[in-house]
Amino acid sequence: MLDLDLYTDPAAMRPALQSLRGLSSPVRRVDVLHATRRAPRRDPASRACRIAVCYRVETAARGHEILYGKVYPSDVCAELAAGTGAPPAPEWLREIDMIFWRFPQDPGLPQLGALLDGDTELVRYRPEERATLRRGELYAKTFRGDDGAELCARFFSLQHMSVGLMAFEVARPLEYDASTRTFWQQGIEAPALAEVITSGNCAALMALAAQGLAALHGAEPRFGPARSNAQLAAASLRRAAKIGRCMPRLGPQAQGIAEEIAGHVPAAAGEPSVQIHGDFHMDQLRVREGRLVLFDLDELSIGDPLEDLASFVVKCPLRDARLARQACAALVEAYARCRPALFDAARLGWHLSVQWLHKASRAYVWQRPGWRAAAEEALAQAEQPRSVLT
Repeated sequence: MLDLDLYTDPAAMRPALQSLRGLSSPVRRVDVLHATRRAPRRDPASRACRIAVCYRVETAARGHEILYGKVYPSDVCAELAAGTGAPPAPEWLREIDMIFWRFPQDPGLPQLGALLDGDTELVRYRPEERATLRRGELYAKTFRGDDGAELCARFFSLQHMSVGLMAFEVARPLEYDASTRTFWQQGIEAPALAEVITSGNCAALMALAAQGLAALHGAEPRFGPARSNAQLAAASLRRAAKIGRCMPRLGPQAQGIAEEIAGHVPAAAGEPSVQIHGDFHMDQLRVREGRLVLFDLDELSIGDPLEDLASFVVKCPLRDARLARQACAALVEAYARCRPALFDAARLGWHLSVQWLHKASRAYVWQRPGWRAAAEEALAQAEQPRSVLT
């Protein structure tokens, strides 16, 4: 199967998955849960994975099952299927050069089998990287590496801040278990911000978000790696080159945007370096008793606070375009009032271009339905970044 687009096509994959061992009963449905696709190889002889896809398969006899597949050259598939890689050995479907692991088997998360018992459910899953589990009122995040230890420290630090005047609340951290590389915390049941926001309460909710963000940007001690705007500009040039290899028709447009970004990097002398969330967007927030609950501190970094504002705007999930513009504009305006010394409209526009270009490159990587149109739209927004606020 040389056309990599087919691996994220449920209809095309259904007959192929039917031939896996243990799926003798008819496959009723195939859903793509997650996909990661690499840019075309500069080296045709590369042994790297071409595309990795996580499927949910429904059969008459077994119900739902999660399968994780990776496409490699045939010789690499043969080696992995023979057990020469990290256990467990996967199953190889030769006709499509794809190897498969059955959940909870995972080459990067061998602890999953021990963590999942009859009372534990899977909430989120990124194969080979991390998983979020729920056991009653408790939540666990388990990782490939030791990220959970620092994540636990971050939650303890921000929980202490949230007891005071900070508008954000965080779930109560419990402990980090080094033996399973798992961070445990108390769950918080509250509706998602995206579910409750309306044109009537938008200004008040975005004022809370701005206050919480302003407090986070003043937090000490700071966690995570430092990244400068110059580093973001360099990354934009790399992403544009990648877009050119993946989507040649969009290459010149992406290159022009990246060169504009690199040519107007905000001056380093006055560049703020504060605690930033690093992946701030509406889906990270829930509403409880007049406060916003902040989730997912995995990407905490030290950098420009306006990166968080730009991230919120570019990743806004609201289907109502008018409400989305209202929410984004309200957050920006409220933040500018909260932290005028950190705010600069021109710098925000620069970060918006960076974020839109990043979103265009991610459209190819994640391979969600309609990704080509999504990439085109993101590049169009990168050329006029503040249009979403008006």
